[in-house]
Amino acid sequence: DWTTSYVGHFLLEAQNAGFPVPDEILTKWTSYQNNIAQGWFPKRNNRQDDRSQLMQAYRLYTLALAGSPSLSSMNRLKEHGQINEMAQWRLAAAYQLAGQHRVAKEMVKGLSKTVDVYRELSNTFGSALRDKAMILETLVLLDSTKDAVLVARDVSKGLTDKQWLSTQETAFALVALARFGLTEESGSPIEMSYTLAGGAKQTISNP
Repeated sequence: DWTTSYVGHFLLEAQNAGFPVPDEILTKWTSYQNNIAQGWFPKRNNRQDDRSQLMQAYRLYTLALAGSPSLSSMNRLKEHGQINEMAQWRLAAAYQLAGQHRVAKEMVKGLSKTVDVYRELSNTFGSALRDKAMILETLVLLDSTKDAVLVARDVSKGLTDKQWLSTQETAFALVALARFGLTEESGSPIEMSYTLAGGAKQTISNP
């Protein structure tokens, strides 16, 4: 379930960036996501339910990103009663993308912006960095700039620390930081320096 949402998320980001994505693929994917979202129900085991909630919230986020929000499924998850915090962050992003701005802002009130260190090698393949990136993206969508700056620093540090990162951690972090960077207006170009394979230092900047 998580991989299906993740692959669809990738295709949507690629399409939004101007890359050709066959309409037939996205149409079938959207239909599948809608069917699964509408048939979702809580799990009996608390830990399984936490994972299931986040999977459902991510599924609903991708549908909203695709321009096909499932509001009935979103409302059903929101009214679940014991929805965990990461699912709330992801669901709030879905509401914001669906144009339900007031609901989105209400959902994140009082939610923690810190994440305990953990790593999950199956299910949602989660980690503290991945979760912080999802929180950052939601804050950016909600125009919560002050809070977003603090979380963006944590996410940026996570990318630059000399530690192994999963593909998902890197992808979520880069997407969130890119969205954050696009909201920041500056009177001067953004400049970056890098070295490649021990070569000479190169400096580039945006136009």
